[in-house]
Amino acid sequence: MSRDIYLSADIGGTNANFSIVEFRQGKPSILLKGRESSSSADHFPDLVKNFLVKAKEQGYEPEKACFAVAGAVKDQRSELTNVDLIVDAKEIMDETGLKYALIVNDFIAVSYGSLVLQDDEYVLLKKGKPSRKGTRAVIGAGTGLGKNILVFSEAANDYVAYPSEGGHINFPFTDEEEIALSKYFKRKHKKGVILEDVLSGRGIENLYNALNNIKYKDAPKSLSAKEISDSRNSNECSKEAFDLFIKFYARGCRNFALDVLATGGLYIGGGIVAKNISAFGQSFIDEFIDNETFGRLLEDIPIYLIINYDISLIGAAYAIKEGNAVKW
Repeated sequence: MSRDIYLSADIGGTNANFSIVEFRQGKPSILLKGRESSSSADHFPDLVKNFLVKAKEQGYEPEKACFAVAGAVKDQRSELTNVDLIVDAKEIMDETGLKYALIVNDFIAVSYGSLVLQDDEYVLLKKGKPSRKGTRAVIGAGTGLGKNILVFSEAANDYVAYPSEGGHINFPFTDEEEIALSKYFKRKHKKGVILEDVLSGRGIENLYNALNNIKYKDAPKSLSAKEISDSRNSNECSKEAFDLFIKFYARGCRNFALDVLATGGLYIGGGIVAKNISAFGQSFIDEFIDNETFGRLLEDIPIYLIINYDISLIGAAYAIKEGNAVKW
């Protein structure tokens, strides 16, 4: 009997991470991992062939593959956002011998990965009372801000992921202090401040620089997001910037949960949450449920923090295994 194995990959502007994923009784495990340089590659199928050779040496010969890409996908083809590289499903199959290849956006993969999270791959921030088969919201801040919606399909008897570009909607600043911050942001973003300008690694830096300019003029200048996170206990500007980031992140999550009526739960991924779990506490929850009309509904929505860095690889494998991924 053949093993239930798949090739999955997470393709970014710098690296292409590959894996062989096996499913046993519905649970995924990564059997083999490899990394190729996407930034120095001329022809993407060559990277796939390199990994397939290594996989075969270890006794793995997958027939199906899913490639999660940092870019838009159209007609199973993607021109990556931050590198001059094309990922094309037909080209991959023609040149590698794979019987089937699927291309999805990288956050689609995160969404599918959230369906098969193991106990040690997430932290339950808020229990709630989720609705069976209720819509789920998946969001994640890192280099940018990703959003996806998981809707239960009776036909597939599973969740199907639908993409969103909600990271590019305008950010909702509210009180006078926030309006002052927004004026600083607008000096850089003439067409308006979007969620990604605030809820991302550069968003943390933007918040720090704004506070540095307005309120903490003697604080160190131009810190990176990691430096801001690391100096929260020694630098008041860093502490306030990160506290504001958490508050704004909760607000973005609340609005997204209400937009899609995420009665099945909110799943938060991305590098920032995985590296700063302790920062997501009661203040985040309080901001999330702060809604005069639907506070009770928001209290019932569970919140899961995804801490598995391989979530995209597992999710890509799940997408190809189940065959439920919508081809955008």
